[in-house]
Amino acid sequence: MASLGSWVSTNETDDSASSAPPERGRGEAVELLLLSIRSGLAEGRALAALVLGAGAGAAGHTALALAAAWLAAGLGREGGASVPNLGTISYLGLAAALVKATGQAVAAGAQARIVGIAGARAARATFDSAAAAPSGALLGAQATVRLRAIEGAVDRGALGGARALLAVLPLLASMIAVSGAWAFGAAVALAPFTLAGSYLRRRWARRAAQARESAEELQAGVDDLFLHLDLYRTHGAAARVGAEVEQAARRGAESLARAERQRVALSGANEVVGALALVCVLALTARLGSPLPSDHALALVALVFMAYRPLRDLGDARAALDRGALALGALERAVPGTVARLGAPVAPPAAAGEPTAPALLERLVATELGARTHGPRTSLRVEPGEIVAVSGATGSGKTTLLRALLGLDPTVGGLTYGDRSLADAGVGPAVRPFAWVPQEAPLGAGTVLDNVRLLGASDAAARAALASLGAGALSDDPRPIGPGGRRPSGGERRLIALARALASGQPVLLVDEPTEGLDPAAEALVLQALSQLRGARSVLLVSHRERVVAIADRAIRVGERSDPTRVGVPVPDAGGRDDQN
Repeated sequence: MASLGSWVSTNETDDSASSAPPERGRGEAVELLLLSIRSGLAEGRALAALVLGAGAGAAGHTALALAAAWLAAGLGREGGASVPNLGTISYLGLAAALVKATGQAVAAGAQARIVGIAGARAARATFDSAAAAPSGALLGAQATVRLRAIEGAVDRGALGGARALLAVLPLLASMIAVSGAWAFGAAVALAPFTLAGSYLRRRWARRAAQARESAEELQAGVDDLFLHLDLYRTHGAAARVGAEVEQAARRGAESLARAERQRVALSGANEVVGALALVCVLALTARLGSPLPSDHALALVALVFMAYRPLRDLGDARAALDRGALALGALERAVPGTVARLGAPVAPPAAAGEPTAPALLERLVATELGARTHGPRTSLRVEPGEIVAVSGATGSGKTTLLRALLGLDPTVGGLTYGDRSLADAGVGPAVRPFAWVPQEAPLGAGTVLDNVRLLGASDAAARAALASLGAGALSDDPRPIGPGGRRPSGGERRLIALARALASGQPVLLVDEPTEGLDPAAEALVLQALSQLRGARSVLLVSHRERVVAIADRAIRVGERSDPTRVGVPVPDAGGRDDQN
C-alpha cells in the first residue's frame, strides 16, 4: 500500500529534471485537428449546427461589442454632445445577447455530439492498435486518462479554439477599422510578450505531462485497491487502506494543482497582454504628441474589453491542444499504430454466424516451445479429441506456455497443427485453432446468453454450447449478470467461460486453472463438463491441482523435454491431495 503513495510522489520532479517528457510535436496537434474535422464530417447535421451556432454566437458577441463601441464613441465626441439614443443601443444589446445565447446553446450541443464521436474513434483506434500488437502494451488506467485528454483537446482545444477565433476575428477587424495605426502598434508591443508566453508554455507542458503520469499511476493503484477490497475488509484493514487511497489522491491533486495554476495563469495572460497592449499604445501615442481622438480611443477600449473573453478562450484552447498532443504521443509510443488508425475507416463488426461443427480435429505438436526472452521450453503432443494436462509449480511457466501457444509473445521452438506450422502465425482464430479460457474470464453486462455470445457466436451456437456442458438451463435465465447485475457463482462463471470458448467453434481449448477458487461441488461440476468434451474437442488443461490432472488422458510438466510421441504418462489418483502453490 505504501507503494501507491510513492507512485505519485515520484512524478513530482522539478521542471529541469532530465527525465522530463518530450515536448508536444506538431504532428500530434495536427492529428487532433484532423480528428476533429473527420468527426464533424461523420456527423454532418451536428457539424452544420456547430457552424451555424458558433457563427450566430460570434455575430451576437460582435454586435454587443459594436454597441458598446458606438456608445463609447458618442460619449467621446465633444464632451458627449452626440450621444446616440440609449433606447436604440439597449434594444440592439438585447437582440445581440439573445442571438449570442441561442447560438452558443446550439453550438454547445452540436460540439458535445462531435466530441463524443471523436472520443469513440480515438478509443477504437487505441483498442485496435493494442489488439494488433504482439503483446499487451497498455494499462486500462493509462488509456482512460490519455483518452480523456484527447477528448478535451477536441472539445476545448480544436472546436473551442475555432469558436473563440470566430468570435475574436470580427473584433480585430473592427479595431483595425477604427485605427490601423493602433492595431499595428499593438502587434509590435505584443511581440516580446508572445515570446515570453511561448517559453512559459513549454514549462507548463512539462508540468502537464507530469500531472498526467501522476493521474495514470493513481488511477491504476486505486483500481487495484478497490479490486481487492474484500480482502482488506476481512483483515479489518479497510480504514487503513482508505487512508492510503486518500493520501495518494492528495499527492496527485498537488501535482495537478501546480499544472492547473500555470494553465490558468497562461490563459489569463492573454487578457493581461491585451490590456497591456492598449495601455502601451495609448501612452505611446500620447507621448509622441499624436493621441487618438477621444471618440476613437473610447471605441477601441470598448472593443478590447469585449475581446478579453475570446482571447482567454484561445489560451485555454492552446493548453487543451497541448495536453491532448502529449497524451496522443504517449498513446502512440505505448501502442504504435494508434495515430494511423485515427484516420483509417472503421471496419464494422462481423455478424454472428450460424452454429457450425468445430474445425477438423488434428494433432497438435509443440517442440521445445517457449517465450523467446524468458521461461522454459516445453514439448508436448495432443492427439485429436484428447485431453492433456500441463502441470508445474507456481511460476514454472504454465502461463508463459499458454501465451506462446496463442502467439501473444514472440516464441522459439516448433508448433504445428496437423501439417500446418504455427510458429510464425499471428494471433486470432483465422490463423490459430485455439479457444482460450483464462483463469479470470471477463463478464460483460447482460444475461448469461449475452455473455456466451460475447465473442460473436450466434444465439443458437451459444445455447448449444451451454447444453453440451450440462448447463442448458442457464440459457433461459433472464437476469443480468456482470456489471450492475447479479454476481454468478464461481462454477457458473467457469461454465460461461467454457461455453463461450465452445461457441467459437475452435477445435482446441486452452483452459487455464479451471477450478481455481471453486468449492468441491462447483469443482466437480466443471470437471464433469470438461470430461464430456473428450472426443469432441482437443483440450489442453493447465493446472497444478491433482483432481484436474486426473481427468486427462496424459500429463506433462512444464519444461520437461519429453518426446512428443510418448504416451502413457501416469495420471495422479483423483482422490489424492491437491498440490498447493
